[in-house]
Amino acid sequence: MCYALSVSAYAVQGCNAPDGAQVSGITYNGATIGWPAVQGASGYELRWKPSSGSIWTNVSGHTTTTYSLAGLDPVTSYDVQVRSVCPGGGTQGGTSAYGTLVTFTTLAAPCEVAPPIRVAFKVMLDGPYRAQTGLMVDSLRTKGLLPLQEPYTALGYSLTGGASTTSPVLAVTGPNAIVDWVVVELRDPGTYTVVEARAGLLQRDGDVVALDGTSPLGFCSAAGSYRVAVRHRNHLGCMTGVAYALSSTPVSIDLSQPATGTYGTNARKANGGLMNLWSGNVMANGFVSYTGTDNDRDPILNAIGGVSPTNTVVAYSLADVNLDGSVVYTGNGNDRDLILSNIGGTVPTLTVPQQLP
Repeated sequence: MCYALSVSAYAVQGCNAPDGAQVSGITYNGATIGWPAVQGASGYELRWKPSSGSIWTNVSGHTTTTYSLAGLDPVTSYDVQVRSVCPGGGTQGGTSAYGTLVTFTTLAAPCEVAPPIRVAFKVMLDGPYRAQTGLMVDSLRTKGLLPLQEPYTALGYSLTGGASTTSPVLAVTGPNAIVDWVVVELRDPGTYTVVEARAGLLQRDGDVVALDGTSPLGFCSAAGSYRVAVRHRNHLGCMTGVAYALSSTPVSIDLSQPATGTYGTNARKANGGLMNLWSGNVMANGFVSYTGTDNDRDPILNAIGGVSPTNTVVAYSLADVNLDGSVVYTGNGNDRDLILSNIGGTVPTLTVPQQLP
């Protein structure tokens, strides 16, 4: 505690430091420290530094007995000390000596913050792609239909962790505007089994980014060789033809380029010099079909009411094949013609099968 000697000015001549800080709430980038109150102290000063360094960060003018450190490096040892401040000056300049040195180590950053694997993935969807601009339309975003929460868990997909984004991310315009959610899978290079699946955001220029709208998509699996597959809720999925060595340094994989090999036969659709994922998988069953059982045309008619084919519905829907935010069965911009065109346009019984093992 602070104490005073009986002198003419009754000035504070010195003051005892707290015994030492107690550290709690340690995370990967910060920690909460606390110390016992000193009776008569007007405040406290503290300092901390990496244990391996010599430069202290100092805090003065602090009046409570707890303080939160932030911006620390993960898995790093830090030293912290606290001293008390007494009013009236004194032989120690109004402060005590620093208390006991306390050392703590921050935790490892979670994989979502420092993923062992990052992929700079790129893909184009046939439905919203416009060859004249080389971009996809972001009508779902501009109409306010894009959900903040990924839609795939509700559709029965098994994802590693849920995913949600924020309104500011969906407010971005231009080539980096968000078109829709996609799922990217890491697959075993030999058995093709899914090792990890993450939801990401697809930009108009084809980049698949993390939930912040800018960073490459990250995965928690250990660095290594994987095939990479992508899925969209009403397009056919596609997988790389070879495995890629993936690590925390982003690897570029561009499925929109014809030179990028893919698994299977006819896995993508050529369009304006680029390759697109096949649109029209309204039933989400791995086939694009126009007639027969579980065809993709009938759900479009059902979505607009099933009676009047000229009706339209504004919705975030599997039946919205071109992703313009409206389900349309006949007329300009209808969703049915894309399905017929993709199966060949002349023989309505043909199908396009998804090329995923």
